[in-house]
Amino acid sequence: DPALEEGMRELRRRRAEITHAWPLSKGVATGMDMLVCDYFPGIAEVIPWEPGEANAALVILLPQSGGYDDADIAGSAPQGVLQRPFAGQTLVTAAQVALSQFRYERRLRDRISRLDDNLRSIRYIERAKLVLMTRKGIEEAAAYRELREAAMKKRVSIVDVADAVLRQEEFGI
Repeated sequence: DPALEEGMRELRRRRAEITHAWPLSKGVATGMDMLVCDYFPGIAEVIPWEPGEANAALVILLPQSGGYDDADIAGSAPQGVLQRPFAGQTLVTAAQVALSQFRYERRLRDRISRLDDNLRSIRYIERAKLVLMTRKGIEEAAAYRELREAAMKKRVSIVDVADAVLRQEEFGI
């Protein structure tokens, strides 16, 4: 395909490292920034990651004649789709947009992960406060102050102290 070759030449000119792998397999996506592949039936099952957990941007090249399954494409969760025929520069533009979208999605996933960690930490601290309030008959503010002071004294996070309190409670110590 001349347009694909032109697009790959332009990407190489921009210092992209291109590896041709066929047939597409689940092991192909390690250590790359982007995967550009032709559509084929069952593509969603072969893409080497779960939707929402991509480790590379994905651009799918659709056949000129149509004959593709929209659900199959949606199931592969691409960051870009190109319908044949296309110009070489169009591939470069699609690649840039897909990579930008992938990086944005990765930042969002990282942020969600940090928020989940924070929620988990808050739950630990709240449970540990409840244990201290029940065990020592103190108020919530005093229980939190006790956790915080123990964390500063031991030079560990308040979550680590809360975890220790919960373990003591679990094992009846």
